[in-house]
This record gives sequence, C-alpha cells and structure tokens, in this order.
Amino acid sequence: MASCTFHQQAQHKSKYQYVDNQLVLTCDSSVGNWTPSSTMMNLVVIGVNLTCSVPLPSTPYCLAADLPPLPDGYVFVGNPGVLVHPILANLTYYKKGEAIKYYVCAGNGTWTEEVVLEETNMTRGFLILFLLLVTSCHGDLPSGKTAEVLLKSDMQMLAPERSESIIRSNNNNNARSPAVAFNPSLPQQQQLLEIFNGQHLNMGHALYLTKFLEDGKFQEAREASLVKINATLFPDLELLNNAGVPTHSGYITVNKSCDSNLFFWYTAAKENSETAPLILWLPGGSGLFSLFLEHGPWFVDSQLKVYARYHDWSRTHGVLYVDNPVGIGNYTARDECYATSQEDVARDLYSFLQQFLIYKGLVALSYLKGIGIGNGFCDPINMIHWGDFLFTIGMAGYEERDRFRELAQAARQQIKKEKWTLAARLIDTILGGVMTPGHTSMFTNVTAYNYYFNFRLPVEPKEFTYYFQFLDLIPVREAIHVGKTVYHNSRKVQTKIFPDMGRSVKNKIENLLNKGLK
Repeated sequence: MASCTFHQQAQHKSKYQYVDNQLVLTCDSSVGNWTPSSTMMNLVVIGVNLTCSVPLPSTPYCLAADLPPLPDGYVFVGNPGVLVHPILANLTYYKKGEAIKYYVCAGNGTWTEEVVLEETNMTRGFLILFLLLVTSCHGDLPSGKTAEVLLKSDMQMLAPERSESIIRSNNNNNARSPAVAFNPSLPQQQQLLEIFNGQHLNMGHALYLTKFLEDGKFQEAREASLVKINATLFPDLELLNNAGVPTHSGYITVNKSCDSNLFFWYTAAKENSETAPLILWLPGGSGLFSLFLEHGPWFVDSQLKVYARYHDWSRTHGVLYVDNPVGIGNYTARDECYATSQEDVARDLYSFLQQFLIYKGLVALSYLKGIGIGNGFCDPINMIHWGDFLFTIGMAGYEERDRFRELAQAARQQIKKEKWTLAARLIDTILGGVMTPGHTSMFTNVTAYNYYFNFRLPVEPKEFTYYFQFLDLIPVREAIHVGKTVYHNSRKVQTKIFPDMGRSVKNKIENLLNKGLK
C-alpha cells in the first residue's frame, strides 16, 4: 500500500490535534488555522471533525481507515476517521524493574523486539511508557510475547520532558504510517479502549457546587466534592486520600451572568477537625501553589511522586486554598467579567465565601478573628524603595541605586496624581518587567536576576513547575473535579487588573485594625 495521506472529507467539521515530534498542532476553529501549542496533554488525536481552511501540514499522517490491515487479534485505538501518528504511544504502565518488551516495525519491514531496562525510561514506582506500533510489517507479532505485559486499567500523563524524551527515542521513521494498537486479550483492555476511543479522555467532569447549595443539597455537595483517588489503580497517588482526613475541591460560581467560577481545595484539620479554626489563604494567584509549595499537606518531586509534608498547616487548622481572582486557575466566559480593581476581586471572593461557609455548615461571615499579610504589596507609594535594599545587600551600586530612586519617585508622583496606568507601568519597569513585552525590568538589567522573591536565586526554582505537571495527571484532574477544564495563570488577568497595581489598601487595613482584628 502507498504511503498514507491526509484526506479532508466533507463530514469533518470541528477539531483535530496531532503531535509532530515535540510540537502539538491544534486546529483552532476560531481562526481556521493550525496553531502550535506547548502542551503534551493529548498525545492521542482527538475529534473526528475539521473546520480548518488551511490544509494540514505535509506529513505521513493518515486516516485510520486507510491503514493496512492489523495482525489478527489487534484493534485500532480510536475509530476509523481519527488521525494517527507513528510516534503516538499507548499510555500504559508497568511495575518498576520489569524488563518491558515491545515491538517496532524496522526499516526492512520486519518486527524488531526492543527491551526497556534503563532507569531513565522509568518514573519512580510503576510508571513506564509502552510503545507498540502496528505498521505494514510482514507477518504477525511474535506469538505470545504480548502476554508478558501487564496493563494498568487507566491512563495517566507523564511529565512533559519525560514524554518527549521517550517519544523521541522510540520514533520509528518508517515512511509508512502505523496505527497505535494493543492486544485486546490483555487484562483490562476494554477499559483502556474506552479511554482512547473517539474523543473520550477519562478525566471526569468539572464540578460546580452552586446549584447544589441553591437547592439546599449541602450533604450532596460535600460528598460530590470529596477528593478521592482509587488507590488500587494509582497506588503512588494514594496520599491524596489524606489518611482518612477529607479534602474537598470544586468550583463555586460567583457571577452567573459571566459564568465566573472560583476553584477551591479545602483541607480539613487533622486534629479536632470539627472545632479547628479555618484559614482562608490568598497568595495573590493560584492557591495550589501554596498547597504544594508552602504549607499544604503534600509536595511533589521531579518524578511527580507525591509526599506528605509533616509540618503542614492543616494539622491543626482547616485551610481553604482559593484560586483568586477569576481567571487564575479558573475561568470566566467574557472579557468584561475579569476583575479590573480590588473591589471586583473582593466582590467575587465575598460571593464565594458566602456560599462556601454554607457548604461547610456555617451561616455568616462574623467568624472573622484575624488577618495576616505576608509580603503584601499593600501600600505602593511607601513600599517601592527597592534600590536602597539592593544597595544594602550589595546587588546594586551607587549609580544603580540612584536610578532606582528616580524611577520610584516618578511612580510616586503618578500615584499622587491618580494616574494609575502610568504608575503601574513605572512600577513594572522597576521590578516586574512582565507587562512590557520585549523589555526587561531594571531589577533584571542591574542584577542579571530574573527572580526577585529570593536574592539567593537568580531564576525561579525548577521545583516550582512540578506541581503544574502533577495537576495535569488525568487521575488527579478527575479526583479534584476539574475534568477537561483549562486552569492556569491567565495573562489576561494581569492585563485587566494591571492599572490597579499602584492603589493603596492602607486605609482598609487600618479600618480592620480599628475594629479589633488582630
């Protein structure tokens, strides 16, 4: 059979996604073109329709229906009409230390046995990629060999860099496009087939709790939001079950007309959970950063293995982690619904808290006992003396310190005039540099550091990225009730609220203190 080519058929209406080495191209229906993406979330092609007006880039991709017949006993992963690619992997997992065998179609048209033994091709515990390619090789696979492989009953994503390296090392450059296949006689094959079949990925569904609360179904809301991992299928993730101390997560709708939702993850106290104080933690972005990197019950390593943190705050307190404001770790349907001021942020958070406290069994906000601010940028006009600090610790000289002072004074002048956008741009020029594309901040130009939260670290620690990858694991997405919803730190959130950067909340803090809060 000749090399496969892509056929754009009339019934293809919506979206395709495919992998080309480390590049994922997605048909963006809104612009009618193929656009690159950095995600490796969907290694399997999804969708059976297409609206792109631009032809698919030239490649040996083909429709599954155009492929040569499979050996007896094998089936396609996906329906005819779904694009497949030579390097797509059957994402299944095996116990660490086993000699995993797989078969690839060699350039001479014969089956070649490969054995994966290297530790670098394994994650800790039970994870390893198994690649079985079915092409136009002559003859069936060696009889009985696939029986050596024990399939897990669900799929899970690896860290992107690990996926890329394994895919790259196992890329079969045969000009004739194979389909991904597996032997249906293997254990749990039907469940695996259902996961890959068509457009289905077993991530569960996003959980919206507001409707439960409006209908008075409080217990149902608590039960539905319970974070629970199937420890039999995913023993390395069992710690998320938190040893009998419940954690809950989901979305609460804070603005129905905008479809604005805030994501939360609540960890109950391990000691005296019924009477323990409740901490609402707001790090100024994703609450999950703090959960995994600061004081939550778990942390994650480079192999995406989860560990218990002994000195976590939830030992003696209930802790509520919220992705706040709208657009950070959650979403809103319309651009005009993003927060543009601290008042907008407070309004949405107040709506969230009213619902959450009912969900938890409380009835009012009068329980507030105290407030703590750590590293809070709450009074910019008096807090932008960064040049003097850098000079004191030896990271800036006299000239650099004076330039910092000049920019800070200019920013203060704009704040006094209530020219908020100009003030924000000057502050960003001094320290952030994130809102001026193509330009670095004065801090970076002077110190050569890109990371300003710790003067001992020139760049953001790589450990800060592990929890992102962990949260994209399919069983984790299912367990925390986000499903296929995209949750991330949106640049649009920064852009919308950027002019508010220079505003002070000093008077609000003074008001709280005057009311006796500690």
